[in-house]
Amino acid sequence: MSPVTPRLLRAAGSGQDLGRTDEGTRVDRGRVDGGGGVGLSDLVRRGRRRRDATDHGGGDSISQGSAGDFTWRYRLYTHLKASDVTPDMVGVRRHLFDNVADSQTGPDRMAYVHPFDQDHAAWWGQRAADKVSQIQAEVQATQPHYLLLLMGINDVAADQDPTAALKQVIRNARAAKPDVRIVLGTLVPTEIELQADRTDFRDLARAANFGIVDIRDTMSTTRSPIRLAFTRTDFDPALHTYDGVHPNSRGEVRIAAAFADALAGFGVGTSYPRPLANPPLGPRTPPTLTSIPDGFNVDLSWSKVPGAMQYQVYRRLVTTDPDAPWFPVTALRHWNERSVSLPLHPGERSEYAVRPVKSFFGRDPGAWSNTRLHTTPAPTVSATGGANQLWLSWSSINHVQGYEIRKRVGQGEWELLWPTTSTSFHDFMLPGGRRYDYQVRGYTQYGKGTWSSTASVWIP
Repeated sequence: MSPVTPRLLRAAGSGQDLGRTDEGTRVDRGRVDGGGGVGLSDLVRRGRRRRDATDHGGGDSISQGSAGDFTWRYRLYTHLKASDVTPDMVGVRRHLFDNVADSQTGPDRMAYVHPFDQDHAAWWGQRAADKVSQIQAEVQATQPHYLLLLMGINDVAADQDPTAALKQVIRNARAAKPDVRIVLGTLVPTEIELQADRTDFRDLARAANFGIVDIRDTMSTTRSPIRLAFTRTDFDPALHTYDGVHPNSRGEVRIAAAFADALAGFGVGTSYPRPLANPPLGPRTPPTLTSIPDGFNVDLSWSKVPGAMQYQVYRRLVTTDPDAPWFPVTALRHWNERSVSLPLHPGERSEYAVRPVKSFFGRDPGAWSNTRLHTTPAPTVSATGGANQLWLSWSSINHVQGYEIRKRVGQGEWELLWPTTSTSFHDFMLPGGRRYDYQVRGYTQYGKGTWSSTASVWIP
């Protein structure tokens, strides 16, 4: 869930004037810390001025992120880089939460989508009340200049007055660094607030947001000014989370944008560019799909994707239309169910693909796998003739209900014979002096397969 999000950013070098805060206070360029922040120093590199920052991030699930995420830490980091700031993120850990293993030590704990400076001090499920006892040591160790704090729904659900703990976090941070500059994020919206029967939670969330504004108004000082990051702005939990709470890639952009705007008010970087980007959703690592034909079935399996709780299998018919639509052909597969046997549609060419899904709700399917193309096989038929009779036999095909046989005499029309579940056929009392042609195909409840090549026998 999402309790306090301290992101800590610390910059190397001495401070320099950055401009005015929203309280009209002059601040200097320097280290950035806990809850998130950026500090800068001026260096001359390659003949141009460039600002370098050391950053330390800490907080809850929204800041830590889980396997397969970019994280909003990454979005803020890349924005600051594009703003001529070189952030150096610092903190006590670097890993993500492995949501598939449900563990901080799972095998995908380092499965970020893209590399960046990943140091942070966030922890999945942490509340402001938990951070009270930790923040002073973290700030003392990192000596940041900017502290970014973002409360979450764990705080609101567990505490009737969550801002009381947030105030103590600020006091303890200032005890370690009296001139730390602070950015407070408003409560990120969740789908719980949208539920008709949760007026209680809406009231608590509203009160928490008023409390955050009050903290800014009553606790901001000239030495340790506080700014607000409006993380609620343009954030729709139905569109910007993968599970109603945790941000998807587009939610990450919106949270990062809010903090980037607030930091820009401190003179750190620039405001986030608008309109906000809408990057692709879902896990971005494509699964590797393999397939083994098994008669009128196909056995599909695919590789694990970090962070994917489920997988959706798709199929489409291969036609002359290159944009033929894809359709889901199974229920969502659980994270540890990465194989399935599916019936082929007889006589048609079918293409298969898989997409990973981050949540249990099927929301925001991610990157497409490679595709696999299959069609139902035709049996291999042989024929042996005798005196006014012949014997047909053909290869068995798995997962068929039966076989159809058709017959042609000389240049005549094909005649459909009766179906059979056998793999052989005896035809007799055949007039001589003629050629007899036979073909066989399998069938299932889904349709009829492709006719085999022709087996011919001359009856003298």
